[in-house]
Amino acid sequence: MTAHGNAASDFKDRLVFDLERGELRDGPVRYLLIRQDTLAGLFQRLPMPAQRAALQAFAQAVEERGGQSIDRYQEFTPPDRLVALVAKTASQLGWGSWRFDRSVPGQLALEVENSPFRELAGDLREPACAPISGMLRALAARILGGPVTLDEVICAGAGGACCRFRAQLASAEASEGKHNPQSATVQSSADRGA
Repeated sequence: MTAHGNAASDFKDRLVFDLERGELRDGPVRYLLIRQDTLAGLFQRLPMPAQRAALQAFAQAVEERGGQSIDRYQEFTPPDRLVALVAKTASQLGWGSWRFDRSVPGQLALEVENSPFRELAGDLREPACAPISGMLRALAARILGGPVTLDEVICAGAGGACCRFRAQLASAEASEGKHNPQSATVQSSADRGA
């Protein structure tokens, strides 16, 4: 594998800008640069039910494709360095500053400052960092060793100072197939009665 496909190097160093072809790649994966306010504008133009559905679809797509990236990173990264690599890559992608907390067994918590997705909520005033939720779900399932449930506990898009997420191993009931681990469940504090 070339240096461009070696997941052990920094993401920013692996990127190849091919001006003749008009593309940006990290090995086999093509990336797209787009203004954050353009993406936010797309979501804000959708009616409420469609906006919520689009955010959920966004989370699921990132979980799937981001999971593929994590699988590739695992080929070159020791397990104890994987979380740090994902945090560093998120920052290099412009996804804010990520800090993970693994102090609670069976749980992976994440705090994100300066999330570029917080404006996707528009007037919803509820969690909107769907791409981060998707990436955390993919990472947590691999780190914790099974399906996870996920809460966006605080979202800057809903008035929080930062975004906080908590992923934990799904319950025994979920493991028995009564819960779909692919569904992104992101709750606001209002939904939880807090």
